[in-house]
Amino acid sequence: MLAQILQDLKPGVHLLIGHPGYPSLENDALVHFEPKDVQTLGVGRNRAAETLAYTSPRIQRLVADLGIKLMSYREFCAREDLPSRQTRDCSEVKHEQGKTGD
Repeated sequence: MLAQILQDLKPGVHLLIGHPGYPSLENDALVHFEPKDVQTLGVGRNRAAETLAYTSPRIQRLVADLGIKLMSYREFCAREDLPSRQTRDCSEVKHEQGKTGD
């Protein structure tokens, strides 16, 4: 699924949001409250699977082969060419940058 998402990207800047994590009692205790999202094992297992996907050699090769440049959310928000909606979403990050002198 992740490979297909990456292959389908058009040229430009994209924001892919995920919630990677590691298997732990704390992560397994995280639950969704919407009935359609409830899982018997909590969300920890999904987060661990997401981490494995992001760090897999196959995905790393695909990112390199497609010429995808990875960046942090802070780098993303520092871009000058973001649509107005993205600029609004980044206002908290820019506020934090101003406080720390970044």
